[in-house]
Amino acid sequence: MSKFFTAAPLALALSALAVLPGCQSDTKTAPPATTVAAPAPAPAPAPTPAMMAADACESAVMASFSKARGHANHQLSLAPEMRKATQGKGDLIAISGAGSYTKADKPVKVTYSCSYNAKTAKIVNSRFR
Repeated sequence: MSKFFTAAPLALALSALAVLPGCQSDTKTAPPATTVAAPAPAPAPAPTPAMMAADACESAVMASFSKARGHANHQLSLAPEMRKATQGKGDLIAISGAGSYTKADKPVKVTYSCSYNAKTAKIVNSRFR
């Protein structure tokens, strides 16, 4: 007489264990990942009266130059490192600087100066040579 064993009784026993109360796993789900935002960039420093004067002066000089020498080959390039601002009397700020443009494939140096009224935020006078 031979004995045959089947896996059915074992599978039935294991499935019964899975439904028994108290035998369930106590695994917890991980909390959702939080993203940390990068810090906001620092705000740009507020422009000083000297910076505003230099920018306004250079804009006025560029406009005068373009009006006087409006040719395409006379493009004026100002050198920011050559800027100088000097506090004048009262609200006036004196600005001077230099730059260059190309004429007949040769660089031509230019100097400029202006006066800026910090109270009214206007150019009083400007010139280039």
